[in-house]
Amino acid sequence: MSDIHIEKGRPQHQEGGQLTYAAIDNMAEVILGKNNEKEIEADLQKLWKNRANRFSHDISYVAVQDEKVLGAITCAPLEQIEKAMTPTVLQIISMNKLKPFLSIAKHPKRFYALVSMEEGQEDEYHISMLATMPDARGKGVGGKLLDYAEQQALENGFNNISLTVVKDNDKAVRLYKKQGFKIVGNIDHPPFHLYQMRKELK
Repeated sequence: MSDIHIEKGRPQHQEGGQLTYAAIDNMAEVILGKNNEKEIEADLQKLWKNRANRFSHDISYVAVQDEKVLGAITCAPLEQIEKAMTPTVLQIISMNKLKPFLSIAKHPKRFYALVSMEEGQEDEYHISMLATMPDARGKGVGGKLLDYAEQQALENGFNNISLTVVKDNDKAVRLYKKQGFKIVGNIDHPPFHLYQMRKELK
């Protein structure tokens, strides 16, 4: 068995949508205006294949072992991720026509809570998604992907890296703390309750 290595995300990676869904969970329902899991995963896979959106392969990296994808991380300067929100919404509308609008009309507070969320600060490199495949957990994949994101941050001239995590995701919070991240803020916009976490790299 070969070592786990990290490589750039590609449109051909069929696990992108599944991993994104695992990471953002019920936020996907708000963004896409759907609650059917297969449809949500299929839409997220389309966004993974596309470019210039915040779920795209072009700002993602995958952990691979023996040609099998074990996990993925999406990371970039926070400013770039925030600017990708508008094209993300436009791509979703082009895929689903009126469904996102109907979802917003039905749950305006949920949508506003999501789009008004301040994920970090402008001078940060930001991790917007991290997930591992179910059969890859316990192999240290998450830690390797986080190490790689930190390396990318430094190479791009950033001294801080940030992420948000759902407050009751104890396992993820433990992983991030072990990696050196500290809780620096709270996001409480019902139904979303998250920690803002940051790590100084220098």
